[in-house]
Amino acid sequence: MPVIDPMADIASIVDDAVAAGLAPRRLAFACVYMRFAERGAWERATKTAKGSWEVAAYSTSDGHMLRLSRKARPTSKDLSLLRSDALLFASTNDADWLSASIEDLQSAPTAWQTLTAPQPQPETQTETETETLTLPEQRAPMEPEAHKHLQRIQRGGTA
Repeated sequence: MPVIDPMADIASIVDDAVAAGLAPRRLAFACVYMRFAERGAWERATKTAKGSWEVAAYSTSDGHMLRLSRKARPTSKDLSLLRSDALLFASTNDADWLSASIEDLQSAPTAWQTLTAPQPQPETQTETETETLTLPEQRAPMEPEAHKHLQRIQRGGTA
């Protein structure tokens, strides 16, 4: 089965990366996305990939998926190596190579990344101490009867 090559035009990809603000000297997060029709091939490929890629394995309605990632500079040299490794991986593991992406590692964190980042611990806290996170009390589910009645909403004006 022939392997599709989403990175066939490396020069264009490098130009697009630079135009998007990625600096050629800085590392970026490069990913390739593979689909597997058979679960067994997907499981074997997941184990094989862990030696040279960061791996995220998941399934969709279209099949079993792998996101293979590694750090690379957005240069012809680094992306050509990534491309050849991805082509070999897809061919060897009977995968469909769907797409590729490059993300800037040096960009400012998004609001979500800032919110979810681990907070530094006070210097007085020992390793054995832990913080307690208190969650709000869980709401009780609505009674089935409440779903049957529509509530009227009155907007604006005075009575």
